[in-house]
Amino acid sequence: MTRDEIFAAGEAVLRQAIKDRTGAMPVGRRTLDGLRILAARAYDVALDEAAPEPEGGALREAARPAAPDRPVIPVRILRDYWPTEGGRLAAGSVTQLAADVAKPLVRAGVVEWI
Repeated sequence: MTRDEIFAAGEAVLRQAIKDRTGAMPVGRRTLDGLRILAARAYDVALDEAAPEPEGGALREAARPAAPDRPVIPVRILRDYWPTEGGRLAAGSVTQLAADVAKPLVRAGVVEWI
């Protein structure tokens, strides 16, 4: 089987191909991706990340991480702080805060950017 045949094949075809090549049927419940990996190993075919995509590159767009709605800033807490949501932030600890929350605290001397 070639790489394209592995990606085009359904579950039953992959199970049979693995059995034909290795002599043993895949055991247990396997996902289609898992069967593709087993078939690629059985046929010594490289499965790289450049798998066939649907037209328009929809898969590539979905894989791109979304930008955070609120950018976060790493900060060191200089004195104890009790935000309205969550628990206490102890002096000396390091955390990440949303930029709109961190900026006023930096001005007030509660946290510092790191």
